[in-house]
Amino acid sequence: MTFVRSIIHQWNKAQLGHSLQLSLQSCEQVKQLFGGATELSTVANVIVALVYSEGEPQWLTKVQHNLETPLNERLVLNCLFTSSHLLFMKVTQNLELSQAERLVFTLVKTWVLNHDMTQESNEICNVIIKVCCQVDALASKKRSQLKNMC
Repeated sequence: MTFVRSIIHQWNKAQLGHSLQLSLQSCEQVKQLFGGATELSTVANVIVALVYSEGEPQWLTKVQHNLETPLNERLVLNCLFTSSHLLFMKVTQNLELSQAERLVFTLVKTWVLNHDMTQESNEICNVIIKVCCQVDALASKKRSQLKNMC
């Protein structure tokens, strides 16, 4: 039975990753971020892996969505908030981010800045922007410390 639950869990993650990718690729500014080696599908799967890092989130199980259509704005925002929060924790622990993980912050900031949000969503967006700015500040501080060591 555990095997079946594991497969269902992986299937749900794959479907969420696909739906998230459909949502993100509808934003022209987000599509422009992916001209290099890392693809949107890779970053979407990193986001989903972070969202599922502690099991299936309650906010996802309560909302039904068609798996072949883009996620609604609220679910995308929840995915972006969760992933940026967890990656921020990794940054504050001075752990290195992969290229895809660094790209998550760029994608999150780009998506948030290019969408009109409801008042409730605006508050979450403001928190996300603050997190992204703090990550940028920490990266800048780390680079300047490395330059001073040379």
